[in-house]
Amino acid sequence: WSCYCQMVALQRCLGYKVSALVVDDEQRGAKIGSQLLNFAENYAKAQGCDKLALTSGLHRRQSGAHKFYRNHGYQSDLTQYFMKKLS
Repeated sequence: WSCYCQMVALQRCLGYKVSALVVDDEQRGAKIGSQLLNFAENYAKAQGCDKLALTSGLHRRQSGAHKFYRNHGYQSDLTQYFMKKLS
C-alpha cells in the first residue's frame, strides 16, 4: 500500500476520528496525505459533523507527522490527540 486512511464515526456524529492515515515513505511529499485528510474532512462535513479528530503517536513527532497536522489546522493537547473544528 502506498497510502491508507481509515475513519470511524464517534457517537451520534459528534465527529469523526481518523484512526489511521499512512503514506509510504517513498510517496511522502506528493500531497497524498493532504488529499486523504481533505477527503476525510469533506466526508465528515457531508455527514453533518463539525469535528474531526485523530491521534498520532508521540514517536511520530520526529517524523514530521505532528507538524503536518498542525499545518492543516489541527490543534493538539501536547500529547498525541489532535482536533479540528470543521467550518
